[in-house]
Amino acid sequence: MKKERLSAVEEVEKFGNLRLIKPEQNCVESYYNACKESYNDTPHKYIIHNPDEYKQWKDTIILDYENSEKGINLPEGFVPSTTLWLCDETEYLGTVNIRHRLTPALENFGGHVGVFLRTSARGKGLGRVISDLAVKETKKMLNDKPILITCLKRNTRAVESVRRYNIIKEETEVTEADGNVEEVVRFWL
Repeated sequence: MKKERLSAVEEVEKFGNLRLIKPEQNCVESYYNACKESYNDTPHKYIIHNPDEYKQWKDTIILDYENSEKGINLPEGFVPSTTLWLCDETEYLGTVNIRHRLTPALENFGGHVGVFLRTSARGKGLGRVISDLAVKETKKMLNDKPILITCLKRNTRAVESVRRYNIIKEETEVTEADGNVEEVVRFWL
């Protein structure tokens, strides 16, 4: 007998007090610990902060995220984006970054949505939860317009995870991604 899959809401309830929230100061210490734990485990350094620079960002991180959402003081090539944290009470578990629009570079690799789970939160079923919540929030934020999600083809777990959604178009191309030539899968949902 096939086990019935839980909905994202049921998954969240299974884990307790999970919330997808705008970053809050009371979660910054846990976020810092996650950065220490995970910074060397991710090739996508732009989605979490360098823990060695904690003193430079600990008091400004919330304002920096608010400014990013408004398009203020963005680095060259960046677009306005909303950052959300997956938290259990004040324990930071992961990040969702929703880009409000695409550039040619983001159409190539990056898309509308970036998702990150801290190392200690992986392998517990939270990847599906954060992905489902990210897609739901992105669709809402972009008024149900098609959204682009990109994955490295070699990240088979991510590719299979995205294939669970209602895909409008899927394509694979060898291209530059994070400074390397990679096979990238693009999904329009």
